[in-house]
Amino acid sequence: MDSATRKKRLFWYFVIMAVYSVVSNFAHPATPTIIKNLNLHDYMFGVAFAGMSITNFLFSPFWGRISDQIGRNKVFLACGIGYGVGQAVFGMATTELGILFGRMISGFFIGGGSVVQLSYIMDYSDAEQRGKNFTLLAVIQSVSSAAGYLIGGYISEYSIPMMFVLQVISLAATGIIFAVLFKENHLERGGKGFQSLRCFCQSRQADDKGAHNTFVHHPHSQLCKHGIRPVLQLLHKRPVLLLALQ
Repeated sequence: MDSATRKKRLFWYFVIMAVYSVVSNFAHPATPTIIKNLNLHDYMFGVAFAGMSITNFLFSPFWGRISDQIGRNKVFLACGIGYGVGQAVFGMATTELGILFGRMISGFFIGGGSVVQLSYIMDYSDAEQRGKNFTLLAVIQSVSSAAGYLIGGYISEYSIPMMFVLQVISLAATGIIFAVLFKENHLERGGKGFQSLRCFCQSRQADDKGAHNTFVHHPHSQLCKHGIRPVLQLLHKRPVLLLALQ
């Protein structure tokens, strides 16, 4: 992927992440009011947040492995919709267990969304721009979260059920839009070994224009001479071969 395409993808990625951070925080300013209106114990605000944080923490490694296998866009799609489902359960809950269950569902899917946000920058940022992009993501999340609290609070003043409806729809829509705009090939993404092999193959193929015989007899050339994609497909099925290439 060329530099211009990467920059364009990252621009729209940051736009979508900003929207996602805004709508993710709609319900937070209304949570104390919800607990008070249901005549639940005051500690439920802390318990609900803790339940969300625990499932977020426990299942983030799971989402990391899954996103490596099926792609970031599919994971974000599932997590956007799943997060919306969790918030719908939270919005309809009338008991302490119901609220805790809804928040734990949300936390489960929030973990996947967080993993994708970080992994995408790792995958599609140039090495020299990676730190800058991580910083930009942190700034966007902070500003957008504050905006989400503000907007969610205003909507909740009018109607708490309406706030939940807008949040659920927006979360699902964000996941769908991300999946559509950022269709990816896991071979294109790859890990360190895949990226190294891709760079090697590309350089060897460039050299091949003027030195075919040397290229063909290079130890790794037999893998590369038929193109990069067949090589990556082979290594995806037999990742142990990377040990011989690194």
